[in-house]
Amino acid sequence: MANRVTGTTSDLESGQGTNAATTNCTVAVSTTQAHGGTHSLRTTTTAGGAATWESGQVTGFTAGELCSFSAWVRSSTTTRSVTMIINWFTSGSAFISQTNPAGFLAATSNSAWTQITGIGTAPALAAHASIVLVTSGGAASEIHYTDDWFADLAPSFTVTMAAASGIDMSMSVGSPVVTVTTPTAILPTTGIDMTMAVGQPVLQEMMPIQLDTGIDMSAVIGEPTIPQGTIQDAGTITVVVNTGSITPAIGVGSITVTIGAVT
Repeated sequence: MANRVTGTTSDLESGQGTNAATTNCTVAVSTTQAHGGTHSLRTTTTAGGAATWESGQVTGFTAGELCSFSAWVRSSTTTRSVTMIINWFTSGSAFISQTNPAGFLAATSNSAWTQITGIGTAPALAAHASIVLVTSGGAASEIHYTDDWFADLAPSFTVTMAAASGIDMSMSVGSPVVTVTTPTAILPTTGIDMTMAVGQPVLQEMMPIQLDTGIDMSAVIGEPTIPQGTIQDAGTITVVVNTGSITPAIGVGSITVTIGAVT
């Protein structure tokens, strides 16, 4: 993304740009702290209470644009909460309104830089905007630093939903790849609902029901192997008996059964 806060106004490397003190403070370029490069904007409070400073008017905005704003802040000693406000102006620099959305607030640190970020929509007739920072209060002579002001269109992404996949892409960021093929027609013998399937699974038709086994094959997928029974040729077989429950009753032992020829 391009930065609409240009040159020294953003990075302070070769001057103060359009940065200015607004309420209860003075501003100047400093090399004591820097987020990027070697310079930043030093704000010194004049008296106790809130202090306000700003980037000055940034050009290039159009009504209806969703824009992203940010700045990096750091305190010298005493930390404070800092709020960001966006002032909107016409092309003739006439004030229109303010944007102070949730999220334009950060607690400063005296050992690291903190970024304040937020998004706002340019109102009707808007052409310029200024980024304003306000401390939550404080004492006289407190010092706070600002660096790398930023403003541009907010990032946006459009993703086409893959209808056959059933994937909700409404909150997705980026452009994921979803591969979809035509689902296989429902196989009546399997009872599998393929209406939301992605891809083309391979399903095998079943074997007919094995009548001599009594196994219900209505939901079986694949081709199970079920051994068939065998028929004894003519001759004799020996049956081992280990119970006395045969009628007429016989003792434990064996009996011989004669089988006639099969016709």
